[in-house]
Amino acid sequence: MQFSSVTSPGRDLHYFAVPSLRVETRAIHLDQILECYAENLRKYASALNYAGFIPDASEVKQIYREKSLFLLTESLVMAALAVGDTENIPEWEDCLRETKEADARGESTLHIWRHLDNLNPISENIVKYNIQLAMAYGVI
Repeated sequence: MQFSSVTSPGRDLHYFAVPSLRVETRAIHLDQILECYAENLRKYASALNYAGFIPDASEVKQIYREKSLFLLTESLVMAALAVGDTENIPEWEDCLRETKEADARGESTLHIWRHLDNLNPISENIVKYNIQLAMAYGVI
C-alpha cells in the first residue's frame, strides 16, 4: 500500500518513523534520525534552489514533538495496515456492500471491518509505544 501527499515536515517524519523504524531503533536513535533528516532536507532543498523555510535540527526536533498528534494517526492507521496481519483483510468492495446493506437495515456498520483487529505483536507494540510518546509529549 502506498500513500502520497504534500504535507508538513512533522507529518512526514511520523509517516516515515511509524511503519519504517523499529520501536527500539526509534527509542535509541531518534535524535540522530531527526538530525540526519534535517541535514538531508537542507541539502536537497538547497540543491533544488528552494528559498522557503528550511528547519535546522533543533527546529525539526521541535516540529516532531509539536506534531506528535501524528504519532497517533500514523500508528492507529499505518501501523495496523503496513505491519499488521493482512491475510483476513476483506476486499474494499465487500466492505462497501456490507456497509450499504447494514445502513439499509438501520444497523451499525462498526462491525464490518476494524483495521485494529488485525494488529500483530509488532504493530501492537508500535501503537503502544506511540501512545506512550504522545502522552509524554502532552498530546493525550
